[in-house]
Amino acid sequence: MRTSTIFDIRSMTKEITATALMCLVEDGKLHLDDAVSTYLPEFASLKVAPPGQSPRPPSRPVTLLDLLTETSGMAQERPAAIANITRVLDRPLAEVVKIIATQPLIADPSAPWLYSSMGYAVLGRVIEIRSGQPYEHFVADRILQPLDMRDSFFFPPREKWPRIATMYNLETKPLHRDVIDIYRKGAKYSAPEFGMFSTARDMERFFRMMMNGGTLDRRHIMKSATVRTMLQPRVPTSLEGISQGLAWFICNDPSKQTDLRITNGSFGAAGASGTFGWIDPDQQLIRLFFMQRFGGTDAERNKFMHLAADVS
Repeated sequence: MRTSTIFDIRSMTKEITATALMCLVEDGKLHLDDAVSTYLPEFASLKVAPPGQSPRPPSRPVTLLDLLTETSGMAQERPAAIANITRVLDRPLAEVVKIIATQPLIADPSAPWLYSSMGYAVLGRVIEIRSGQPYEHFVADRILQPLDMRDSFFFPPREKWPRIATMYNLETKPLHRDVIDIYRKGAKYSAPEFGMFSTARDMERFFRMMMNGGTLDRRHIMKSATVRTMLQPRVPTSLEGISQGLAWFICNDPSKQTDLRITNGSFGAAGASGTFGWIDPDQQLIRLFFMQRFGGTDAERNKFMHLAADVS
């Protein structure tokens, strides 16, 4: 492992997607209370089918804010046709989102928080519709290039393959190499919910932009008011002491998260492969911990969080 190693950051991509969406909000092309069906007509016929009940129309349309805060009522499990999309990436974004629209919600919008990656796929498609660009191109133009995130991308260029970390798996012991194709040869899916590769150096720049209120090195990404909107605690999550903002997890009770050594109002993001980052604005502290392993525990991450806090 080297400082230039490229990681599959998985769900830390969601914060990138939310930032891209908020750029369009600033441009006046979107509003957070817009119905998803305004931009994606396939969602106009969306149904809700709570467990044990017949499908019916939802109490109101799903909005962009519902998707950003994980309160849309979407299920955690993807439809059968794309159940393996996180590994095969064999369909384009527009097709994936049309399949998502065929699956009923399990609760009405404004439901209690339930982590569902599919909502961020839908947001990625909205970005495409309103920007007139492929999702990954808009993200590159508005975020990656201005921040000089030179090793961040969705479809790995061949010349960077040697720097991509191998993915391991500890879901079943012993530790072994995962069968996932780390180079994504032939991939079609940009995966706004999990698809970005990056480095610790690049993600530090993205995190520092957020800590600085939307700018870095005189490069303006968002207004400070937009950053504050993203970092407003909105709904409680299943994690004690942690609320959901717009994509970001926000600490509102540090006493419930002593393993992480985080402060009130601090915020962060995590990915399924063990990537993790946290920002403590009051301490001007950014902690990034990257590994590539499905399964296992958070023991290594938690030790790192304490060590980094002690030496900062």
